[in-house]
Amino acid sequence: MVVNDVYEGMKDGTLVASVPFKVENARTRIFNGFKYFCGDTAVWLPEYQNVADWLENTNGKGLFMIGSNGRGKSVLATKILPWFFREQGYGYEIFLASEINQRSIEVMYPKILCIDDIGVEDIANDYGEKINVFAKVMDEVERKKKMIIITSNLTKIQLEN
Repeated sequence: MVVNDVYEGMKDGTLVASVPFKVENARTRIFNGFKYFCGDTAVWLPEYQNVADWLENTNGKGLFMIGSNGRGKSVLATKILPWFFREQGYGYEIFLASEINQRSIEVMYPKILCIDDIGVEDIANDYGEKINVFAKVMDEVERKKKMIIITSNLTKIQLEN
């Protein structure tokens, strides 16, 4: 599965998880999370509204946050979103993309999976066989209808390359 397939699948609903999830008043709650983690200097950025809209009814779709450094993607994915999932009784496991090769077995287990900073991981080498762990993870997500949250500082074109 290539990045464009992942992106389009999350957008059009073909990668739909079996995790019903809704958060009321998501915009206020996200902003309160930013104030908690970032202090009084927290600012609501326009792209956060997309996340708030998604949270109010995920329709079983995952979340793929792409943007430049410093926009709050990792704070959202690793600090704020876990609150919402855990308060509704869902496990939420966070992995850095740079560690998924070393933790490839662990990455396959959680029902809700967060991979932060995709695009920096290496291709794994298993006794001379090159393995794209991210592609294996995405196949597992699709096959077992898991929810995935992904962040990246790369553009869609950079990810495809």
